[in-house]
Amino acid sequence: MKDKLLAIQQEFIRCDLCDLGGQGNGIINGNWANQRDFVEVDPTIMFVIDRHDMAILSQRRSPAGAYRGIARWFLEQHGMDLEHYWCTPAVICPTAIPDPDVWPPLEYMPLPKVKQYSACRPRLHREILVVEPEVIIALGNVAVKALWPKNPPKFQTSLGELHTLQIPGSIGPRNFDVLVSHSLSDLHRNEDQHIKGGLWNQVYNHIGLAKSVANHLDALRPE
Repeated sequence: MKDKLLAIQQEFIRCDLCDLGGQGNGIINGNWANQRDFVEVDPTIMFVIDRHDMAILSQRRSPAGAYRGIARWFLEQHGMDLEHYWCTPAVICPTAIPDPDVWPPLEYMPLPKVKQYSACRPRLHREILVVEPEVIIALGNVAVKALWPKNPPKFQTSLGELHTLQIPGSIGPRNFDVLVSHSLSDLHRNEDQHIKGGLWNQVYNHIGLAKSVANHLDALRPE
């Protein structure tokens, strides 16, 4: 599975479908083309984040900068390790010209524009078809919009809810459950870990729901 996923990313990193092409993206290709040491993917849950992050692309680990601790904390609360799950950005190219010596952490990378995440949607959908997750967790409004080509769920009213995403497949359309949750940026700006009903509490519950649904659906799959 991991070789297929890396092949998809290597193919799209060279594309010119949006204005992100040619912004020093060879740096990315050189950095992660040989990164094949990440663990095999647990297909039950897949994470989609709302912006580009070099750490995810190169190391298949939790996001860089301040978001690393946030992402790890949430999963550890549910007995999960982010390194075992496929985590992918809304766009595969950086939305700012990177410094090869000082790569900006996720919180400093601008959100992609509509044209950018629309152009990268085929790559994202192909990754989903390879992983075949039971549940996709969309972290942020842009992540939701990147997943749906038309009529994405309204972000604020869909938080914590499961929605069906249909993706064209080789033998017909495939349906996937997507849980809408807050972005890592929102969590970083609202450190309300101890406030009942706060963002952190909401995301904790969202991940718990996703894990429960994913485990249930996985148990129903034939051996």
